[in-house]
Amino acid sequence: MILRHRIEYWLFQSVSWFLGILPFTWVQRVGGAIGVFAYRFLGFRRSIVRENLRNAFPNEDARRLEEIAREVYRNIAASLCELMCFPSLTPEGIRELVDVEDPDLYTAVHARGKGMVIVSAHLGNWELISPAVFLKTGVQVHAMYKPQSNPLIDKRIAERRTRFGTAIVPMGFGAREMLRVLQKGDAVLVAADQSAPVESIRLEFFGRTVPVFQGPAAFSLKAGAPMVLVFAIRQPSGRYVLRGREIPTADLTYSEEGIRTLTQRHLIITESVIREYPGQWMWTHRRWKHAGEEQGAP
Repeated sequence: MILRHRIEYWLFQSVSWFLGILPFTWVQRVGGAIGVFAYRFLGFRRSIVRENLRNAFPNEDARRLEEIAREVYRNIAASLCELMCFPSLTPEGIRELVDVEDPDLYTAVHARGKGMVIVSAHLGNWELISPAVFLKTGVQVHAMYKPQSNPLIDKRIAERRTRFGTAIVPMGFGAREMLRVLQKGDAVLVAADQSAPVESIRLEFFGRTVPVFQGPAAFSLKAGAPMVLVFAIRQPSGRYVLRGREIPTADLTYSEEGIRTLTQRHLIITESVIREYPGQWMWTHRRWKHAGEEQGAP
């Protein structure tokens, strides 16, 4: 184990311990303050955020875009701090923290016995979706995730993600496992809003054509599983609202055109929710790095 990993792990554990002794509302405030500090003085990916916002909202004035950018950093830092203090939370604490707009949606879809593909985005605190769905509705969720480069920290984050009943599946080993989960009747959760490989299907997102992950649509149509689009939206009070909506699939078949159409359907709604809550989406990601590129282009 390299020294850098051990130092990072020590810092992670120390910060987690400190946050764990604070009231949860203080954790959110500390996280927000860290985010503002990072934006103003560290500048991590600040130029990417500003460029993304200018391209996505060309008619918005500079002052408003700056407000959104600061909110982006506050939300990301607060969400990370919330995840770090998961060990100090209880199932009842999660139930009180998250309101589910329509819990019957999940139980009704689950009752069909075909499994459920939950699609989300890095908006609000996406880490709360799977535990909230399980604790509020009893539906078992298997979340696909990208392992951390530091194996020590990855192990602790995995413990946090599985603390409240979530099962996790590493990216790269997930396709077969996800189909097995759906055939068993459980739910799979995929965040499908980040940049996909250049050879993926290309659809319009905020006015630019980009590669888009087609995995969620392929899982849904291949297994005959309903698709539900879900977001954990941060409220001014510090609580969250879980907003879900079933995406129609009955008119589609497991085909290239069907996958493309279903992907377009959930992408359109994702963009509309991001436009409604722009400060809660992860604009730090190079989402449009392949915009205008085609597979095989020089």
